[in-house]
Amino acid sequence: LPAVPRLDCRVVINHKTKQDLQEQYDKSGLDAALAERVVLIPNRVPVPSVMPEKDWDGPLQVLFVGRGNEEKRVHLIGRTARRCCQDGLLANFTLVGAGSDSLESGDDVYCRVTGHISDAAALAEIYAAAHLIVIVSSREGFPLTVMEGMAQGCVPVCTAVGGIPEHIRHAENGWLLPGQNEDENAVVTALYDAIVQLYGNRKMLEQLAVTAYGYAQTQFGGGRFCEQYRKVIQG
Repeated sequence: LPAVPRLDCRVVINHKTKQDLQEQYDKSGLDAALAERVVLIPNRVPVPSVMPEKDWDGPLQVLFVGRGNEEKRVHLIGRTARRCCQDGLLANFTLVGAGSDSLESGDDVYCRVTGHISDAAALAEIYAAAHLIVIVSSREGFPLTVMEGMAQGCVPVCTAVGGIPEHIRHAENGWLLPGQNEDENAVVTALYDAIVQLYGNRKMLEQLAVTAYGYAQTQFGGGRFCEQYRKVIQG
């Protein structure tokens, strides 16, 4: 806070953070004009000129990309994978980044665990083959992995926390799950129900994917990002 008056500009990546800072400034008695120096510029990701082709008729490809931190609740994805398998649902779950130690005992057999992938082209191939990019976190900003997934035509299926609802519109360009105040069983049930519904309605799945890709084109591409930062730097 003592440094705030010295900042010409402060960049944040979602509306929630901007709102939190404005409230913090207000409670601390800072000049209201300083809040006007907080500028919202979402991150950018590479967006292909054409959405990758996907197999819309085969098993549903469910993807998680990220760390195995406690707030990510990767074990809930493992529980969902187990339930899908036990119910005979043809859905393949891939975990990139998070290891088997993020899952509950025995659930690793229901998931493909790749470990960390540093090669951008290899990771892009995994995104391109996936139908869903899943986030079940208890708290978030706006995950870069959701942006990367949408850019590759993945439908984001995410808990409605942090900056996620700023970009994801339920049943329009993605699917929102119960947020941080719900118990874990409710999140697993909601994720399972979403998978069942999208598995059974491939027309809806494809339409959501196309809309998610289009949103990424307009919101997460490099042109807009560079122009906004150019304005910040040039003043």
